[in-house]
Order: sequence, then structure tokens, then C-alpha cells
Amino acid sequence: MNALGMERQCTGGPYSQAAPAGGSLENGVKTTLVIADMDAHGTINAIDAASFAAQPPARACKQVARLPNEVQIQFEAVALTS
Repeated sequence: MNALGMERQCTGGPYSQAAPAGGSLENGVKTTLVIADMDAHGTINAIDAASFAAQPPARACKQVARLPNEVQIQFEAVALTS
């Protein structure tokens, strides 16, 4: 799977897990991305712009030499819940 597909898959996971407690993409306040290839940064920015069109959360993005299980992106999200 390429960086585009992985980012889309990563973005949906944490927020869908927050849904039962009232969390959603609109309630996101902070995301952290750890990526294996900084060349994917432009693609990630485009996905974030589409995913968080109204009010994007604060974001940190950093590159590391290697992630566990050979994944290309690790995504962490913090969302407010009701």
C-alpha cells in the first residue's frame, strides 16, 4: 500500500474508535504522524486538508529511519469527546 492509502486508512482508525464516546474528525485537537519517508509529506498534507477541511487540529510530523512491522506511517490522534 502506498503512503496515500496508508494515511487514509490511519486517519479513519483512531477516530472511528473514538466514535462510541462522541469523538470524530471534527473533534480532533492534535495529531502526530511518524513517517518512514519524508517524500510522502506533500501527499499527507493533501489528505489532511481534505480530511480536516473546516478546522484542522494541531499536527506534528516527523521522519524516522524505520517503523515496526515495516509500516510506512504511524498515526496518533487526540479528540474531544462528549
